[in-house]
Amino acid sequence: MEPVFQQDKDRSTGRGTCKVFKKQSKTHIAKYEVSPHTERIFRQNARLIDEYKRKNA
Repeated sequence: MEPVFQQDKDRSTGRGTCKVFKKQSKTHIAKYEVSPHTERIFRQNARLIDEYKRKNA
């Protein structure tokens, strides 16, 4: 075997065999686009929910 290929083989065996998985964020929110009408409804709902919370707090 040529020395170039032997070096690659030696390097690959020196690494650990276990893979480390990174933790993914649990608060990942899907990104999507909505129509202006739907966006307006979302804002109004958020406003009404805040108003309700303030009233009942």
